[in-house]
Amino acid sequence: MFNTLFRGAEEYSIDMATPTNAEFDRKRSSFTNAILTSKSPKKLIVAGPGTGKTHTFSELLELNPGKNLAVTFLKSLVADLTEKLGEMSDVHSFHGFCKEILHKFQPTGISANFEYYPPLFTLIAEDLSIAGTTTTVKQLEAEYLNLVDPSELIEHSIQLSNYYDTVGYTDSVYRVLRLLQEKRVFIPKYNQIVVDEFQDFSELEVTLIKLLAEKSNILIAGDDDQALYGFKHASAKHIRDLAEDSEYEQFDLPYCTRCTEIVVKAVRHLVGLDAVKQILVDRLPKDYFCYLPDKQSDSDKYPKIINAECSVEQSNAPFMSRFIHEQILKVPKEEIAESHDEGYPTVLVIAPKHIAKRISTYLENYFKNVEFKESAKLAVELLDGYKLLIKNPTSRLGWRIIIHSSHPPRCAQIIKSIVSNGSELVGLLPKDYVDFHENISTLVSKVVNGESIDTQETLLLEKTLQMTFLEIKEKLVEEEPGADEEILTDEAQEQVEAPVDKREPKIMITTMVGSKGLQAGHVFISGVNEGSFPKKNSSPTNDEVCQLIVALTRTKKCCYLVSTQRFAGRQTRKSIFVDWLSPLTETIMINSSYYK
Repeated sequence: MFNTLFRGAEEYSIDMATPTNAEFDRKRSSFTNAILTSKSPKKLIVAGPGTGKTHTFSELLELNPGKNLAVTFLKSLVADLTEKLGEMSDVHSFHGFCKEILHKFQPTGISANFEYYPPLFTLIAEDLSIAGTTTTVKQLEAEYLNLVDPSELIEHSIQLSNYYDTVGYTDSVYRVLRLLQEKRVFIPKYNQIVVDEFQDFSELEVTLIKLLAEKSNILIAGDDDQALYGFKHASAKHIRDLAEDSEYEQFDLPYCTRCTEIVVKAVRHLVGLDAVKQILVDRLPKDYFCYLPDKQSDSDKYPKIINAECSVEQSNAPFMSRFIHEQILKVPKEEIAESHDEGYPTVLVIAPKHIAKRISTYLENYFKNVEFKESAKLAVELLDGYKLLIKNPTSRLGWRIIIHSSHPPRCAQIIKSIVSNGSELVGLLPKDYVDFHENISTLVSKVVNGESIDTQETLLLEKTLQMTFLEIKEKLVEEEPGADEEILTDEAQEQVEAPVDKREPKIMITTMVGSKGLQAGHVFISGVNEGSFPKKNSSPTNDEVCQLIVALTRTKKCCYLVSTQRFAGRQTRKSIFVDWLSPLTETIMINSSYYK
């Protein structure tokens, strides 16, 4: 009876005795203990969402005090891991870790005081294209992340990076890999390394992780069902290959403590469908069960996924937005307080960007605490150039950023000159151009140092930077590019420290990819229509199926699928995903009659 219950039964038999909490706990502990007691130096956890991977990291690191390292793909998870593991391990995003290694060992070509500038590839792609090697940021990223070798593009971009004495996100990882491959004595040694979200790593990052494992015990965790970053050249193939690697002992963590029973069943149902099996080719099999001692009450309260089919979503009849508004008002006050106490959003709205923005605008009219979470874009900003000139008036990167935003005469010839023979950039610029921007740099320096500037100078700054003076001041105290830790303005710090009204729901709105790493009480997966999610009902992609699994499993209490029959005057079709999940949903029709 016990084996059947815990090893894959789709439904519990009516006459089957309900397991006790002690039985659940004993079974779950057996999986964790297997990991903790294993003597294998290389371990792999393949497990679904919310199954306690971070908790397992914590227990393992506690057993191995000393110099430890925790690495995750998502910068948004660094704070979470730091809170839970920080006393037992150094915690870094991948880029933060590589930046630290570069400062410690300083590879050939850059100085000890190199700049770390994430948008660097924008400048390098522009330089190379002007000089005759047409390329884009995406092409540069692809060659680095896929470890194309040999690559003239990589070679030329490294030369320009050296010229600017600057590294960015991706080339910093590449430089660390090549440094440690050439000088293995520099490979750092740790008591224990833990790596999360392995399915989101590229060939470049995976190769570096394997290099680190040569000198340290390593525990890698991931889930090929949550592979969302194919557009960044990550591949679930890497975790699947690792599962076949005899050097790695593989472990399971099958019990989900985050999601309700219906959500866990929905995931098992999805991956068991023939249509999905043909999409998630070579998927790693894994058990996935609801840990009822933690989730029984929520599971009883929310026994179904709600399928809300709206007749229309348009400016004069925003039924999708209005339905979400109505459901938020119904969230019990104790659940709102719980979300505040445990530090997760009360409500998470996940939708394609154009729909997410529409819902966000609507909800901001009714609730105080609404956050639209959007992925930050790496953009070259003129102010960055002036900040660099404050530190070094001849900064090549600083002047390059300035001419990117404010083209001097003969700009193309200047770029060609630095690419072909490494000429000193400031010496190629017209004197009046240099004088003007040095004056702006001086004004920026005064603002940084808290010195007063007159009205005319303020207007000149605003006109040059195309920002208000308040925006300029706020920008000047933001975090440095690429920093792992957030530096807040005084005003923002006061907001963080201000008392929180636990009666007000915390509402976060984001995209499918943006939802990765989040969890929330009530989750609204919105815009579930063909054309949005998925693009084609006839051929959903691997990424889209993984997005669905990720979106569903953000849920701690109740999950909603929200679709519409007409959007902004256009007829829409219901998503195939709604049909796939229909055995586990309760359908509500949202139309004019519903609101009467």
